[in-house]
Amino acid sequence: MLWSANLLTSSAGWSTGLVVSIHVYSLTGSATAAGVLLVATTAPAVLLGGVTGALADRYDRRATLAAASAARVPVLVGLALAAGSTSAEGWWPVLVLVLVDAVARQVGVPAEQGLVADLAGPHLPAAAAANSTATNLARLTAPAAAGFLYAATGPSTTLWTLTVCQGIAALLLAGLALWRRDRRGVPEPTRSPPRWTPGVGIPLVWRNRHLRAVTVLYVLDGVKEGALSSLFTPFMLSVVRVGPDWIGVTNGAFAVGALLAAPWVPVAVRRCGRRRTVAVGASCSALALLPLLLAPSGPTAVVAFVLAGAPFTLSWVVAGTTVLEHAPAARRSTAVGTTGGVWAGAMLSSALVSGPTADVVGPTAVLLVVTLAHVAAGPAYLLLCPSDAPHTGGRR
Repeated sequence: MLWSANLLTSSAGWSTGLVVSIHVYSLTGSATAAGVLLVATTAPAVLLGGVTGALADRYDRRATLAAASAARVPVLVGLALAAGSTSAEGWWPVLVLVLVDAVARQVGVPAEQGLVADLAGPHLPAAAAANSTATNLARLTAPAAAGFLYAATGPSTTLWTLTVCQGIAALLLAGLALWRRDRRGVPEPTRSPPRWTPGVGIPLVWRNRHLRAVTVLYVLDGVKEGALSSLFTPFMLSVVRVGPDWIGVTNGAFAVGALLAAPWVPVAVRRCGRRRTVAVGASCSALALLPLLLAPSGPTAVVAFVLAGAPFTLSWVVAGTTVLEHAPAARRSTAVGTTGGVWAGAMLSSALVSGPTADVVGPTAVLLVVTLAHVAAGPAYLLLCPSDAPHTGGRR
């Protein structure tokens, strides 16, 4: 049920971001507006990452995730109604609704990651890979379908379709919150939650070298993702000169490599170790984007995103499991929320700078700089995390 709900929620999430960004850019023609939209989606993670993580640790993770998913349904209804506007000023209601949706999503993410670790036990790398498969399967199919649907029917109809997907996911998670038995039908033990202490996240991360190394990796990745997410639609429309259908296909192409890589996560961990898998994957995923920036075209965009998907997935999934494995079980969601908040902060800062900068120098120059900077993420991780040996500092 959790895997299916993640598939539907991810389908709605990836597609909504694509549809809204195309709609807003079509109304305004401004890369700055696209950057402001990204700020709205990222700010809640920056401001609320540690708080929502502590909330998921303190209260029932299943119920928290179900409530967050249900809250996103009326927001998508509002987006579908607001998308009917053709005025340049009509993007402001969309911006407000995107911000509300981002708050609900931020409540659910730490709860979901903590719940995956709770259910997986010693099989966490394989479970995380399966969860990543659902996310990337959605990324492969949903944005492409949404792009074609947008081109054929417009943003409003597309967003109504995504509302239905999110509604089904909310029902599945509500069922998961009510069903508390293992595969043998035995009731699951009740978890003893810690006190709600939202300020514990930063000290928790700082005292553990593995969490510190992942946090630095997240900062460098966030800088690249902030610029890429903010400028992807303007770059594709104004530099590559393709339409919404090509944008959807390119967005989904990343998931092809990701889906091919996901089953190999446990193998990579066993044969190469966590640190090398994370470091090499991070640097290679950035290098794979360079052909697109140097020779922009629709086919080049698809190939570059396919090649970037595999190493990025290996790096991202193993880094995420490192956070879950090296944080105390009772504070897993807090660690996820805190490290995710740092990543979102770096992404938000990059988005704030990259949009206005791209309006002056063009999106290609900005993307080239942040992509080259992200190549340094791998060496930085190796320096900060010199071994795969467990480290117990900060686990109390």
